[in-house]
Amino acid sequence: GFCDDLCRNIAVAYNIDERNIAIVTKAPDTKLHIDVAITLGLLVNELVSNAIKHAFPSGDGGNITVRFMPDSDGGAMLTVADDGMGPPGDAVYADKGIGMQIIDGLVAQLRAGIAWHREGGTTAIVTLPTGFETGDAHD
Repeated sequence: GFCDDLCRNIAVAYNIDERNIAIVTKAPDTKLHIDVAITLGLLVNELVSNAIKHAFPSGDGGNITVRFMPDSDGGAMLTVADDGMGPPGDAVYADKGIGMQIIDGLVAQLRAGIAWHREGGTTAIVTLPTGFETGDAHD
């Protein structure tokens, strides 16, 4: 599906095989409005790229898991989790570098919410509102 193809392309771009990083995707095929698919694709790209760049600085490698789970209310949850060490201190919250600004902008465009958890790695949890897949939440 879309998520698998996107993550395969990211994997190639960042040469993750040589860095011993694996990306696992878990996502059902979901029909999405084109605007939503593009925005979601950019968001996944940014979150996965961030994880590749910051989670495994020692070169030990590790895993990144991308999950996209629609819920029964017509919303969905996107999670991007890594089992790496992440940025030092609370940089993931405090650092409003360009990457974080892009993430916040894409989340806002989807009318979604984002939460960060740091236990045994870093996890970004994006909660998409009801109606997101048709672009109804997008106007």
